[in-house]
Parts: sequence; C-alpha cells; structure tokens
Amino acid sequence: AGAVASTYVFGKFGFGLGAQMLDFRSAGPAYPGAAPNGEQLLAGGAYPASSLVAAAALEMAYKGIRWGLTQKLAQDQVSFGRDGAWLTDVGAAREIGPVTVGATVQNLGASPKMLGTSAELPTRGTIGAAGGLPLGALFDLAASGEVSVRRGGRVSPAGGVELGYVPIDGVTFAGRIGARLPEENGAAPITLGASFTFDRVSIDYGFEPYQGEGSGHRIGIRIR
Repeated sequence: AGAVASTYVFGKFGFGLGAQMLDFRSAGPAYPGAAPNGEQLLAGGAYPASSLVAAAALEMAYKGIRWGLTQKLAQDQVSFGRDGAWLTDVGAAREIGPVTVGATVQNLGASPKMLGTSAELPTRGTIGAAGGLPLGALFDLAASGEVSVRRGGRVSPAGGVELGYVPIDGVTFAGRIGARLPEENGAAPITLGASFTFDRVSIDYGFEPYQGEGSGHRIGIRIR
C-alpha cells in the first residue's frame, strides 16, 4: 500500500490533493470477496486485485468554525473487472479553550458494482475531541478521543495519547499509543506509533497488529 498527499493554504482557504493505492489478492472476482477488508488481506486469494482512492479537499474558516469538504474517486479492480464510485466527506471543527472538537460524515455516495454484485459503502459519522498541554520545559502531552457510528449501527469508540520530547527548538521525538474497537475483521484493538521531527522534515512510524497472525507497518515522511 502507498499514499501521497499535499496541502496548500491561501488566506482563509486550504486545498489538498491525495491518492492512495492498495495492491492485494482477493478471494473472488466479485463483491463481497473482492472487498479489501482486514480479514481478506490476511487470507489472500487467487485473483490479483487493486484498490485506488484519489481525493481533492477544500477547507475554510467561517465564524470561528473550520469547514471541510472532500470529493473522492474510489475504484476497485479484480482481474478484468473494474468499477468505481464518487464519494463525499464533510466535516467541521472548532476550538473551545485548549480543546478542538469536530464532527465528520464520511463516504457519502452510491455503492459501487462489479460483475452484477454491489459493495455497501462504509459510510460513517464521527464526533471527536483533541487537546494538549506542556509538561515542564521539555515534554508535551496530547490526547484525543472519538466515537464513530458506521452504516448498520456499529458503534466504534477510539482514543490515543502522545508524549512528545523537545530537547531543542526544531527537534521533536514522540511516542503514541491508541486503543479502538475495530471496525474491520482482523484488526487488533491496540496500535503504536513514533515520530521524529527535525526542522521541516518528520518521519512517522505506525504499528498495527492483526488478530491472529500478521501485522501492519506504516512509514511516512512529511515535508513542510
């Protein structure tokens, strides 16, 4: 799997472009076997498959609230079968004292179809809050929490804590731990992460264990 994204701020507006691609092997040429859920990625299959998402986002501040809109094109391909769907995300966030609260609705749109079968979109609504505070001169502590409701009524709470260490200006080390009620089969409830920042460059690492065998490792580079 791989992803790339970029953002730009102009006055009150923020713009973003991004794309993510996943290459895997599916259990079947049609849905639901072609859907790349966590259990599917562990089991593998006989059919070469890929999943692609390209997104464009717009953000602006109005009356103390940050509003966001993202338009996405999602496409699945298995062997010679291919189909896609246009999806929309909307969200809003506001700072209340030292805490930022926000709400989003993700993956609004029509369900994709392939070979006469359809896949139900993972539409969900989320509310969350995040904040941080300094611990002395060298440490920072941040925490976040959220609750998501997915299509079908499944409720998934999640939260995380980050401890940052800033020995000198421009250099930061951070460690993270998160807990969640997984939305997908195969995902584990605990995740770990770490990051190193030097001036404008940050390197991030995330570890996601799976239930049973296997785990996911994510490495990212950010340049500001």
